[in-house]
Order: sequence, then structure tokens, then C-alpha cells
Amino acid sequence: MAAAEHPAGRGWVDRIPPWLLLACAVGCLAAYLFREIDEFDVGWNLTIGQDIVRTGSVPTIDRYTVAGDGHPYHDIHWLFQVLLALAYAAGGFVGVSLLTIAMWTATLTLCYRAARSRASPLACAALLFAGGMACIERFVPRPEMVTFLCLAGFLLILLEGGYRRPLACAILIGLQVVWTNAHGLFVLGPFLVGCVAIQALLRRREEPGQFVRLLGLLGALLAATLVNPRHVGSWSYAWLLLTQVGPKAPSVLKALGELSPTFGAASRGGLAFPFFASLLVVVAIGSIHAIARRRLGRADVAGLLALLGLLAASLTGRRNMVLFALVAIPMGARLFPWPTWSRPGRFAFAAVGVVGMVATAAHALTGRYYLTMGIPARSGLGFTPSYYPHGLAPFLDRIDFRGNVLNSNALGGFYMFHNYPRRRPLTEGRWTAYDDQVVARLLAAPFGAVDFRWAVDAYRIEGLVLGHGTDEAQSLLPVIARDPAWRLVYYDQAASFWIAAAHPKAPPPLDLEAPLAFPMSDRVDDCIRLEVFFSLTGAVVSRIENLERATRFEWFRPIHLKRLGRLQVTLGRNGDAEGTYRRFLEERPEDVDALNTAAWLASLRGDTRRAEALLDLALRIRPGDAELLGNRRRLQGATPAP
Repeated sequence: MAAAEHPAGRGWVDRIPPWLLLACAVGCLAAYLFREIDEFDVGWNLTIGQDIVRTGSVPTIDRYTVAGDGHPYHDIHWLFQVLLALAYAAGGFVGVSLLTIAMWTATLTLCYRAARSRASPLACAALLFAGGMACIERFVPRPEMVTFLCLAGFLLILLEGGYRRPLACAILIGLQVVWTNAHGLFVLGPFLVGCVAIQALLRRREEPGQFVRLLGLLGALLAATLVNPRHVGSWSYAWLLLTQVGPKAPSVLKALGELSPTFGAASRGGLAFPFFASLLVVVAIGSIHAIARRRLGRADVAGLLALLGLLAASLTGRRNMVLFALVAIPMGARLFPWPTWSRPGRFAFAAVGVVGMVATAAHALTGRYYLTMGIPARSGLGFTPSYYPHGLAPFLDRIDFRGNVLNSNALGGFYMFHNYPRRRPLTEGRWTAYDDQVVARLLAAPFGAVDFRWAVDAYRIEGLVLGHGTDEAQSLLPVIARDPAWRLVYYDQAASFWIAAAHPKAPPPLDLEAPLAFPMSDRVDDCIRLEVFFSLTGAVVSRIENLERATRFEWFRPIHLKRLGRLQVTLGRNGDAEGTYRRFLEERPEDVDALNTAAWLASLRGDTRRAEALLDLALRIRPGDAELLGNRRRLQGATPAP
């Protein structure tokens, strides 16, 4: 156990570093917790929760999507969905945000308390910060929040030996019942108690009878897992979660970002990964040190077993890093040889930590974290104004559209929430609600003419809901934009809606080159998605208007300036193009292609001197380039290159 950091007799000055570091850690984590909702699955979880509250029953047959209609549906998340619906009823999406914040605050508080009994406040504040930051990618309203909260509660009780008290055992059993009815990883509860039982077996001479009592608790927990609408069937969903990861997982699931490899390129590019890696180093050093020095405490064997098990789980996919991070907070406190700080050492450690935490918080509060990660959200509460077509449902109501749609899967939950029961999406994120063969073919439908025609005919598709930038839109938009069988009747900053031209209520088609008829939020994210949409549909004039708007933002401005300049050249707007390239070169003065194009534009209006200067600069950057040398010779011959 680490030495106490504040021996008797020390004054309030010595308490400043740990409390300051803890306050900064809490503030930094709050900067990432207070974020707009952009989660794909919140729509369908909320819709089903509202349906359960309204009907008073848990669904067993799917009725929420066209493709899953009539298929058996094991709703293991029903309790979380009800909680989500109640939060929404109390405060709309702000209520959903506050529910997420409350559950994560409780989770991290329990982990901190489990750590605090075995390490100094400074060490615990640092562990809380690292552990919380390793979890930031899962600060979203999903059923897994129940797993994280129950996991933290189990760890606090089991690592501190609370299972010796009847009340604590009753709490564990109650948590297990809640866990079983909210998320498929409820099996971790019996696993954690099993780790403690193994430790008791190894130390049965020191604590006779403890192993038998733990076996009784384990049996009670296993019985608690049967207290759910499907009873033993709940374990089948837990097995499904296990098979969703690893080398034998279906190819459809391997493509999901949250199931990508923990040490893969996508995961390493995220902000959470370095904190996950730092925790891995801390517990590895601590474990080796504790085993070598034979300093394993009463619960440390059980903690090590739990640590190894959850580490193995975390290596199965990016989304499971959280499982390891939460147990690493208390186990890092128990195992790592934390030093006894001198007063200057405490202040120095706290000062470095405060600077790092403030900078990390600023990364979120300025929006740079979300822009870097491609997340259409910012700091705040409620639902993001970006990424989702908020005006689509009212539009469909106005034209009284009631047909089936083929939708981008990412928009399925949103479409369901705003339209159910009068309109349903074709699919959304509940892969267990469909047959595997149906899932595979439906996901292939946007990418091949044969599968697309099959989906349209089989499900009587009369509309297409395509999110800008989604894979479905990338494949379908260039085709349907030229197909007279489909008519564009709605689009905004997030998605487009296409209706079958033969539909009796089909409105007149929209002119993509007309000025935008919807308000844009003050975010570059919207411009980026519209750039994809306009480029795929060939709307050059609207694309230019959108890129001009995008260049007002700092983020990605050079990219947008270069694209804008090329389009202006394509339309023969050479004067505008030269001004655009001038602005681009102020930010990227060594871009040879831009220098070459700017020189050509200058030569067209007779400014040979500027054209030569630009080409000379380009040749200093790329000497001997044949194209540049040829253009330079043509200038000297007073013959501008086309």
C-alpha cells in the first residue's frame, strides 16, 4: 500500500496539489461528457423504450423496421430503453444528455472510490483522468452505460471485501438483475465474483468458509441472470456479443468502426488510445512489481484475474477498451509502486498535470477534438443540429408520404424515432432483428444494380433516404441523379430524399442549382457533407456556393480553397479563380500545383511578370520539373499555356 500523502500535522497548503489536480481532472472529463448527442442508435432505443412504456410489454417480435417485420426479437436492452424514454419524457434530448452525464459520473466516482483507499489523492486523480479519457469514445447514450456502471459497482464492493456483508451481497444481486435486463455483458458480474472465489480457494486456510460463501453468492448471481423476459435465453445474446468480435466475426460487423481492432490504425488515431496505453503500462509495471516483491494484498489476486480477463475483452475490439480502463483505475492504485512525494514534488506533479488537463479540456471545448475525429457534435446538451435531416419528417408529413424507404443504415434510428409507427426504416443498427442472409443482401443493395433492384422490388421501395457522405450515398447518388425513375424532392445539410417518379404524390423535382432553401448551422461540418452531395450529383454552381461558405471557416480551409479554385476554372470564372488561388497560396505557399495554376491564370490576363515569378518559385521547390520548365519557356515566348 502506498504511504499516506498527508501525515498528521501537515497543513492545508499540502492539500492544494491533490485537490487542484482532482478538480482539473473532473473539469476535463466534464468537457467531454457535456457533448451533443450524435449517436446512431439513440433513435431506435428511444422509440422502443417509448413503445414499451406505452404498451406495458417487452417486444418479442420485431415491428419497428420493414426488413425485420415479424422476425423474432430478443430485446435484452429493454430496461435501459425504458430509462431512456423516461429521461426524454422529462427533458427531451437534454434529459437524455443529462442521463448520460449522470451515469458516467456515477461510474467514474465509484472507480475513484475503489482506487482512493489504496493510493494517494494525487495518484488517484491522475488515474481518474487517464481512465476517464480512455473512455471518452463511449460517452454516448447506449445500453452499455449500464454495464460500465454495474462493473464499477461490482469492483468497489468486491475489491474492498464488501461481499462479506449480507447487505452488500443483496446489492450485488440487485445490480445483477438490473444488468441482465439492460445489456448483454451482464455475464461480467458472475465472472468478477468467480475471480474472488478463486482467490478464496487459494487462501482457504487463511479464511476458512469464505470460498463456500462466495460459491453461494455466485449461484445467487447466476439465478439473478434468469430474472428477465427470456430467462436462460439472455445468455444467447451474451454469446452473440462475443461472436461479434474477433477474426471469426461476420464481415459486416468487422467493417464497423467501434469493432475495429484495439491496436488498429483507426483506434490509434483516436484521443482515447494513448490513455488506454498509459493505463496498460501502469498496471503492467505494477503487476510485475507486486508479484516480484510478493506484495499482493488480500483482494489483489482477484483483481489481477479480473484485470487479465477484462484486458482480454478489451483486445477484441475498440469499443471494449473501456472495460479495461475502468478496472485499471482501482488496480493501478493497488499495484503500482506510487512514490511518497515531497512538497516540491507534489506541487511539480500537480502543475504538470493541471497544464496537461487544461489543454486536453480546451481540445474539446474549442471543437477541435470533434473536427479531428469527424464527429458531428460540439460541447453542449441536446441533439446535434448536424448530420441528421431534422426537416425530413415534417416534409414527409406535408406530402403525406407513407411508402417504404431504402435508407442509409446510419439514419435508420433517426428515421424510426421521428416517423414510427406511420413510417418505418428499412433497417437500422439492430442486426439481431434480421436474418443474416437478409442483412448481407440489404447491405449490398446500394452497391450493385441487381441487389438494388431486388431490394426495391422485394420491399416495394418508394423512397430513398441517403445521408451525405455515407457509403450508400457514395454509391447510389451518381446513378439515381441521372435516373428518370427517381426524383429529388428534399435535401438539407445532412441527407437527401428521393421519391419514385411514378409515385402518385411525388412533388416536382428540386433544382440543385437553385439557392439553398434551408438554414445552415454555423459549422464547417455541414459544408463538408454538402460538398460530398453536390460533387456526387454534379451540381457545380451549388457546389461553388457551398465551398465559398466553407472557406469562411478555418478548419480545412486550404482544401476548400483549392477545390473552389478548380471549379471556378472549370466554369471559366478565371478572375474569381485567381483570387481564390491567391488566398490559397497565402496559406500553402509551397503548393507547386497551385503555383502553376496561378501562373497560368496570371498569364491569361497578360500579367507575364507575376506568372514568371510564380513559376520561378515553383521551380525552386521542384527543380527540373518538365511541366514547369515547359510553361516557363512558353511564357518567355509570350505564348500562354492553355
